[in-house]
This record gives sequence, C-alpha cells and structure tokens, in this order.
Amino acid sequence: MVEQSPPLVEDTMTIDGHKIGYCKYGNGPKLVLCICGAVGSYKKDWPVSVLKHFDPDFVTIICIDPPGYGTSRPPDRVQEVNRCKKDAAFCLKLMENLKLTPFTVIGWSEGGRTAMHVAAQGGPETVNKMVLLASGSRVTKLGAAAFYGMRNTDHWLPTARAPYLAHYSEDYLRVQWAGLCEVVQQYVI
Repeated sequence: MVEQSPPLVEDTMTIDGHKIGYCKYGNGPKLVLCICGAVGSYKKDWPVSVLKHFDPDFVTIICIDPPGYGTSRPPDRVQEVNRCKKDAAFCLKLMENLKLTPFTVIGWSEGGRTAMHVAAQGGPETVNKMVLLASGSRVTKLGAAAFYGMRNTDHWLPTARAPYLAHYSEDYLRVQWAGLCEVVQQYVI
C-alpha cells in the first residue's frame, strides 16, 4: 500500500485590507503557526516535504506568507523597521479568524523575530509555546556588517540563490534583499 500525504489546503484571507496567503496541513488537536524567514514564503521555508513528517491526526499546522511575500502578493513587500511587529498582528488575526487558538508559534530566521512579537502581542492565553529556529532578537555591528556584505544577491553562489529563485524573480530577490539589508542597518545596537 502506498502511503499518501494528507492534502495541503492553500487559501487566502483578507485581513485589514491585505490579501494574506496561508496553507493548512493536518486536522489534529495541537495547533501550530509557522512563519517564514526573510524574502521567504511558506512554499520555500515550510514545504510539504517538511510538513509531511508531522502526524496530521496530531497537529494542525498553519503556514503564513506575511504581506508582500509568496501568496500574499501583490503588492510587493515593504521592508521597514517595524515589519515583524506588523506581521505579528496579521498572524494573530489569521489564527483568531480560523478559530485556531491557543497555538504554538514557530519562526524560521527572521520569522523568529515575528514569532517573538506574536507571543508578546497574543499573550499566554493565545500563544502557549514559541519555537525559534536560526533566529536572533538583536543585530550587533558585526552582524550588520556581515549581513550588509550579502546585500548584492548577484554575488551569491547559485546554490544559495536557487531556493529563492524557485519562488521569486531575480529582480524581486535583488530588490527585497537589498531593502532588507538597508533596514537592518537602522537598528544596530
């Protein structure tokens, strides 16, 4: 017998005038929200190849594309200092509208910064656990310099660019990543 993966349901919801894309995997009692990293998308950072390792009878996983990323386009992402804080409000409203609270929030890379805001804004009655994967809560001068050195995506190795280019055009990656690098310089400690 061939084991089949449970279906992945993709949808959008309008929240505060923005089209927010998300996917749902599983129908279990443990509720999880997954947030993608910078210039990411749920298809890039939370692909079915990862989700299928979770028991769909045990978890319900929602993966969100923040405004301007993935299926939450158009419009394109606006890179600004408070983007993660703003994204957190969309995350909370999505989970509340889906009636999937309380939940565990998992953030990958910059999505971890958003996850911290989700936990803070939602409080313990809404967010019962937080998991951060390759995330940071602050940017040092050394970290900002390293990040800025990655600003020009044309200089990246093809293997580093490929996961992004599977979901975005070269121009979108170039513009978004450069914009993100500029923003990071604004909050160096």
